[in-house]
Amino acid sequence: MPDSELNHAASQKAPARLRPGRILLYAILMFVAMVIASIVWRLIHGAADVMLPPAPSAVAVPAPTDETTATSTSPDLQTAPAASTLAATSTPGVTAADLAPPSLRGSEVDGSLTIANGRVLPNLELRRLFDYFLTGLGEMDVPAIRNWLQAYVRERYGDAAVAETLSLFDRYVELGLASASAELNALDQRQRLAALKALRTKLLGSEMAAAFFAEEEQYLGYTLDRLDILNNAALSESERDQALQALEAQLPPTVRESIHQATLGVVAEEQTRELDARGADAATRHAEREALVGRDAADRLATLDQQRALWDQRVAAYKAEHARIMSLTGLSADTRQQQLAAWLAQQFTPEERTRIEALQAIGAL
Repeated sequence: MPDSELNHAASQKAPARLRPGRILLYAILMFVAMVIASIVWRLIHGAADVMLPPAPSAVAVPAPTDETTATSTSPDLQTAPAASTLAATSTPGVTAADLAPPSLRGSEVDGSLTIANGRVLPNLELRRLFDYFLTGLGEMDVPAIRNWLQAYVRERYGDAAVAETLSLFDRYVELGLASASAELNALDQRQRLAALKALRTKLLGSEMAAAFFAEEEQYLGYTLDRLDILNNAALSESERDQALQALEAQLPPTVRESIHQATLGVVAEEQTRELDARGADAATRHAEREALVGRDAADRLATLDQQRALWDQRVAAYKAEHARIMSLTGLSADTRQQQLAAWLAQQFTPEERTRIEALQAIGAL
């Protein structure tokens, strides 16, 4: 289950102006956890995650002129490693709307491009745009989403913006996959944040990494400090309140207000990671969540836990059946695939089968 779903459920205690992975980072984490990696920035800035309230509509960008704000992409961004060698493809007569997954047809695209000096600039609007298109995961694979994005950019911004936008998108997808690694998820929260910062800089380049994640990392650092205070058993209630107030006082007023709206979601996400790592039972999970985000949000998170556990069981059953069929002797490869396809059709909906195939394609099964 994407982290963004946990984030959204927790954030319902105090409605946020905007919404979260998303997770999953992400995704399918992006895929699955990229959903992951999930994500206070999204609550504050309205990243396009299907589990969050609708964000403001995308703002059309004018053709580049001398008045267009921002500067061209830095050499650091230009030299950041490309994430994919996928070629851009198009089909004459097919529009972006035709390529959209069924669940998003008719929806308003979130995010936009900012173009200056003929360059596509990395900023929060671009990340929102990528996140919107990646909500199609589960119904489409990455190449199909890429073709959909290509058609959209070509229609709205022209051919000149296509190649660079796709290059930046490829890096973002690669980051989502890398962020979902078991090694990263095994780290404690502060180690994971530090590792993610390094990974983002490596795969995106420092300018794109900062544009996409600097504020999110700042807020996550704050929430980790807040968690340390909340978990410090040596503090009395009054001392804890004073420490929390002092921590918030270090932030600008506008940021403090945003954090009041947004931090519950990301704190709940990090708390869920800890509960998972500890193997906490349902009663413990609910009690600790209720103390953090309130009873209603804790109830919603418990429901999401049940849904995630059920999905994990079904995936495990698929893996076992796959192994059984592949081990059968005397059957041709085509026959094995037919038997597996028949089993999948009985156990999973078409959308779920697409998700299974996507997980298998990226080596997650």
